Amino acid sequence: MTRTLQALFPALLLASTLAMPSKGQVPVKGPAPTPQAQGKSLTLHFGWPIPAKAHIVEKSLKKGRKAVTSYNFELVPDPENKGRWIGRMSDIQVQQMDTMGLTPEQLALSKKLLGAVTSALPTLSIDPKTLEAQAQGIRKGVEAVIQILRSTAKTDKDKQLIALVSKSMTSKAMLATLRASSLSFWKAWAETWNGLEVPPKGRSKILDGVISYPMGGEGKCKVKLTNLGSPKGNPELIQLRYEQTGTGDILGIFIALMKKSLPPAYRDRIHKEMFESASISVHMQATLHRKTLLPQRVLIEKTTEVKMKGRPARKQLERHDYHFTW
Repeated sequence: MTRTLQALFPALLLASTLAMPSKGQVPVKGPAPTPQAQGKSLTLHFGWPIPAKAHIVEKSLKKGRKAVTSYNFELVPDPENKGRWIGRMSDIQVQQMDTMGLTPEQLALSKKLLGAVTSALPTLSIDPKTLEAQAQGIRKGVEAVIQILRSTAKTDKDKQLIALVSKSMTSKAMLATLRASSLSFWKAWAETWNGLEVPPKGRSKILDGVISYPMGGEGKCKVKLTNLGSPKGNPELIQLRYEQTGTGDILGIFIALMKKSLPPAYRDRIHKEMFESASISVHMQATLHRKTLLPQRVLIEKTTEVKMKGRPARKQLERHDYHFTW
């Protein structure tokens, strides 16, 4: 049971990065950028048609496990909240999932858990003026997973383990992590780029930004934005690279978040003197339509590294590669 939970828990985090659609029509008008002249900067503006619908294929890597998922994402007016949009997902299909090391029983449980997660994914409520999003229904998805876990308990030890997992998954820190993960899905498409002044082709600029930590919470960072220009033969598109590096007391923040995510009985076992260093960086490359910001491809790679005293540095790479068909 323990091994199953360790193998499947990343699936919850992965699935929670998928957001979700209804019907209606609201025209979106914004100043369309003119073609970028040589040596001139360019300001990007969001201009998706509403309703909008995309078929997305996501190739992901998390905690060493690979997955390929496809789904539809729709953005529509909210019929119950005039003036806001709803973003949500449909027709989710797991085309490939790394099941190495799982027994048939564990694999069957993984499919049940994944079904629960995908049937209760968060909905995004979006302000069309600011593009700021709120993730709704996070707890519902978590509780669906916990219910399935409880139904699989065979021994008192299983029940005790599931109780610990349940407490961890419903903690403020974990819910904040899932919420941030869900929002990052939308930010990578639209919020990050709207209103952004892009430097001339081939040039970079340094910005102040915010970086999300793996266990919840955010911190300040420096961002290097580079304009890679248009792909060959397609001047309507623009390629941008976005590099974030966490600054400040990253190690202290990591330890505090680590303790917060653990049951109280285990928190005293974590001491700063046990560690040497920690770092976090995010690399994002996006291919977008110049006039609308409709994404064609978005690649996000997050690298975290923690070095404990007397041990080799432990590096973890998380990757999400999104391909869009509108």
